[in-house]
Amino acid sequence: MTARFLVVAVFVLAAAAAGDAFRGEPGRVAALERPAVEERATVAPPRLVLGKANRFRAVGPFLNKRVLRAGKEHLPAEAVEAAFPGDVAGPLDISKVAVAPDGTLVLAVYRFPLGRPAVGALQFWRDRRLLSAFEVPTGYFGGGLAFSRDGRLVALFSHDGGLRGVYDRGGRLLSGLPDSFLSVG
Repeated sequence: MTARFLVVAVFVLAAAAAGDAFRGEPGRVAALERPAVEERATVAPPRLVLGKANRFRAVGPFLNKRVLRAGKEHLPAEAVEAAFPGDVAGPLDISKVAVAPDGTLVLAVYRFPLGRPAVGALQFWRDRRLLSAFEVPTGYFGGGLAFSRDGRLVALFSHDGGLRGVYDRGGRLLSGLPDSFLSVG
């Protein structure tokens, strides 16, 4: 008897919830049906300049430790590991790869020292030669990298898409997102 009562009670509760969902609130439904009206003319917001697709890929059996270009090894794991700034030891993973308009390659790399938090770094490469490498705070490039139109600056984005920092190729942190990253339209 108790089991039947419980089944009937659950059924009634589910029916009531479904009715509420279909009925909705009068003010809420009306607001959803009306398109939002902009009272003043606006200019389209600036957008980030999209980079061209590149043929570089970070690869590895578990962690991405080397870089391929068009399917052939471009940067071996040993070179990427040796280029990590500082004396931090531990496994390494290439998280992101981006290419500047002049062909400079930037790698967003994490190193995982034993018993310590991960350490993030950027490495700039040109023709398989290291140009610079510097540490950046962990989590700064989880959402991606973007070069400025002239390729002199790189913006770092968090997982939620928020801007975390803009750096020059030497590791200097700038404030804000310079106009060289933006286009209107």
